[in-house]
Amino acid sequence: MPTLGQPRWGATIAEPSGRIIWQSGEDISDWDFDRVLCDISKASIKIAASPVLCSRVEPWLHTLTFWAGSEVAWHGLVTETKAAKGSLTVTASDGACLFKRRRLPSGRFWDQRDASQVMQQLVVDGMGPSDPLHIADHIHALDSRIWVVVNETANSVLVDDVVDDLTEAGLEWTFVGGSLMVGPVGARHRTAPLSDRHLGDDVVVTKVGKDVVTDVLVKGEGVWAQRAIEDDRIVLQSIVKGNKLVTVQECETKAQATLDQFAVAPVAVSVGGAGLRADAPVSLHELVPGVRVPVSSVQTGVRVGCDLMIEKVAFSPDGIKLSLVPPSVSWEAREEFPPPLTNDFKSPWEKEQAGKANASQKDKADDADWVKPGTPL
Repeated sequence: MPTLGQPRWGATIAEPSGRIIWQSGEDISDWDFDRVLCDISKASIKIAASPVLCSRVEPWLHTLTFWAGSEVAWHGLVTETKAAKGSLTVTASDGACLFKRRRLPSGRFWDQRDASQVMQQLVVDGMGPSDPLHIADHIHALDSRIWVVVNETANSVLVDDVVDDLTEAGLEWTFVGGSLMVGPVGARHRTAPLSDRHLGDDVVVTKVGKDVVTDVLVKGEGVWAQRAIEDDRIVLQSIVKGNKLVTVQECETKAQATLDQFAVAPVAVSVGGAGLRADAPVSLHELVPGVRVPVSSVQTGVRVGCDLMIEKVAFSPDGIKLSLVPPSVSWEAREEFPPPLTNDFKSPWEKEQAGKANASQKDKADDADWVKPGTPL
């Protein structure tokens, strides 16, 4: 099984054409970068530099790249420089920073399209022929099964405005090594389990009891039912209104389902800033935001075994740190969603009225086909 190990890090500063103007030596010490889910990831490095190099590096003109051996680990545009006597501090952002700097050059209308396909086309349109990071050439997208309607006119919004709407709808995306990953690319991968030995002392288990109930009363149309837990727990009552429930059995089923769902406080597990040890059973390629990580922990006194999602990965000379959170709706559940009906925006009442109108027209057509006796043909 592969382990994390200790990668050999390097860095370069180059022109967008690829011409390198600075390259690190055998060892770099003052640097950091991260990978973030659905947001801009940043990087910085402090290097010994001559006055010529300090005056040469410009924001939005040069790129900063971090290497793990011979592979690109992070790639972005320089956004800020700080020159001091004998040193230069460079700050950079990944390709997501361009989303806030590019307008949509042409009008687009998508009707019930997959959000992943929409974002992919938006990025290609927004980057256009001037794509310093070659984002449009390095997009890895998978269908998200999130259906959206987007209607934008030319030069009316920035790419970031539409991407924010897609992110709100549940679309996951991130930049890794200069490549844009859209959709459940990370969610489809699961790492080897991580235990307390790999995660350190940063596991937090939260039990939220604000929605807990132990006694449920369901009121339907002239009927009702009640379900409660018969033990020594504190009585926590609630009333659920079921306007469409017309039998006692339906109310009993609803009450039992509500009790099963809210009788126990849900357990939320988070791991913030846990430093991974070199013997952690994961590889550098697996440390991608969105990837699922099975976590096993007993350090809080609560035995926990669950799948968490990588939200952020921070790299620095001190090591690699993970931020893990509970995942949202999994792509497995979305795979079961049927594709939407095109142009099906009608409410149930509008559909009912349309059905009546169609039935009425059919009756009239049948009457027109019937010929009265004695009528000449």
